[in-house]
Amino acid sequence: MLRDYRVRFIVHDEYELRDDEQIFLKVAEKFKQKKEKAEWVERNNVKLSYEIDNHMGRHAIIYADLNKEQYTDYVLNFYENESEDWK
Repeated sequence: MLRDYRVRFIVHDEYELRDDEQIFLKVAEKFKQKKEKAEWVERNNVKLSYEIDNHMGRHAIIYADLNKEQYTDYVLNFYENESEDWK
């Protein structure tokens, strides 16, 4: 059995827009601006998922469930940059 590793590629807090389609377009554009990650997703044929979480605000999330090989490659390519975002 393969175990998936869920990775959030972008989380966006939306306070102005209410239309789900408009929020999706805004978040998709923000994701495309993260050129290295967007190219990595395309190169690795990663299937992205999207959801809006209305709990405690309105959060739009683009994420993917990666297999072990994809996750390992993702961490090797982006972990250092990701850790900088949390400082």
